[in-house]
Amino acid sequence: MLHRAAQTTHPECPPHAVAAVCTHLTAQPELFAGPDRDEHIAALRHHLREAAAPPVRRSAAGALAAYAGADGAWPLLVALGDAHISDAVADLVAAMPAAQPALELLLTRPDGSVAQRCGAARAWGLTGRPEAAAPALLSLLAQESTPVALRAAVADALGALRHPRASGVLATLASDEEQPGTLRAHAVRALGAIGAPDSLTALLACARSPHEAVRARAVTALGEFPTAESAGVLGEFITRHAEPLLARSAVQALSRMGAPALPVLVALADGPARSLGDDLGAQIVAALAARPETEATAALSRLAATPPAPPRVRYAAPLGGPLATERTAQEAASLALVGRGTAECLTPLEGLLAPGSWFGAHEPAAAALLEIGTHEAHEHVLAFCRRTSNFYGWHVHALDVIAEARGIRLGP
Repeated sequence: MLHRAAQTTHPECPPHAVAAVCTHLTAQPELFAGPDRDEHIAALRHHLREAAAPPVRRSAAGALAAYAGADGAWPLLVALGDAHISDAVADLVAAMPAAQPALELLLTRPDGSVAQRCGAARAWGLTGRPEAAAPALLSLLAQESTPVALRAAVADALGALRHPRASGVLATLASDEEQPGTLRAHAVRALGAIGAPDSLTALLACARSPHEAVRARAVTALGEFPTAESAGVLGEFITRHAEPLLARSAVQALSRMGAPALPVLVALADGPARSLGDDLGAQIVAALAARPETEATAALSRLAATPPAPPRVRYAAPLGGPLATERTAQEAASLALVGRGTAECLTPLEGLLAPGSWFGAHEPAAAALLEIGTHEAHEHVLAFCRRTSNFYGWHVHALDVIAEARGIRLGP
């Protein structure tokens, strides 16, 4: 039945059936080996070219690449012009050595469709051959007559190739206020992917661009430049009145930087994180928690000890339980200290077991106090258990651990 479906080009054949067979053929092309190979390839070429539904054409492209090999190269190169599936086809073409010689021809062909040339640029970027691909790509990028969409695709390809010699041209393009903002945003993203140190100045300037897309891309890209200067600029975007998406991107960029971001993260924990929205505050805490330095532990402890603002109800708890609230930055900091389990974390961990505290932190906080293992830590766990009306298994385990530590014999 699979063979018949693979061969059929009948218009009444259900699209989902064709897509399913193509997917199966992609996964196990050896099942279709035999004398009907040419018929199978012809059917796949037909579906790639004529199927009305893009998912079917996409599935046919994958099957053709897996089954036909070099014999499917040209139909796939043509399919780069199909805007609905061009990216998927480019991924396939990039992995086909037989198709790569034609990529430069398609890319530089002035009478080719923009969609096909953009697909060729993407495929070039995925080949991992910067020395072969970069000259044609750089030439197109520098030409003002090149369509904007194609120049953007070329910038993406150069970023994917991580070609360091492209950083100068991309930095000039990214800094040119006369160029379309969308094109500049693609150049900024490529600079972040390449990570050449000499492009940092351009990225810092782009981070202050009035164009929203350029500014957003620059904030993300700065995360690939682990310097104190980059971290300081990113910190400027994390304020109470900042654009929420931009602030989140800045925190994520800082979290990728490593040690150079630590002073900024500590400053954020000591200030803005206490008044920012709980979601953004928790992201700052997560970035700090990933750092092993004592400065990070100290900042988390200070934040955890700060009285939080009144919690905001976000969703209803299960029937009969209290309303659940959003976790505050202070609670997130306390939970981050759980994994550190040092005596310096005792006070914030105690706060997680206080009356009215967030129920989700009770078990990990108790486990951390047991890990600390001092008499004072055990007393906090006992006080919490005395106030608890409903015991779970972890409550019993905590009491067993304390009893064993104190040499108390339980049972006969």
